[in-house]
Amino acid sequence: MHVHAESLEFGWIYGTAGLPPPRLSEMHFPVGGRRFRPTVEEFLKFLDREELFVDWQEGWAGIVEGSLSEWERNQAQATVRQHTEAAVAQLRRMGYGITSPPPAIGMG
Repeated sequence: MHVHAESLEFGWIYGTAGLPPPRLSEMHFPVGGRRFRPTVEEFLKFLDREELFVDWQEGWAGIVEGSLSEWERNQAQATVRQHTEAAVAQLRRMGYGITSPPPAIGMG
């Protein structure tokens, strides 16, 4: 997330650490890593929720929700591939029966 703003409080935090206060516009704040970062769809929903934009085309909300749902499914699948053991453990806690795949032929 990139913020163009100034904050006396943020400057105070840096000052108490003995560091010069940076400009917030020069900093990039982490917001969830590559898998869980905010999406364009979430930003559009934010604009609508805060009434910062109101001239939407008819049906926009369904399109945005569909796109966001697809993004979330893709990220869930990628997260399971990256953290398979954690995913299996959670599914087992939820009562799912999970079996390991057979060993790949010709491997090892």
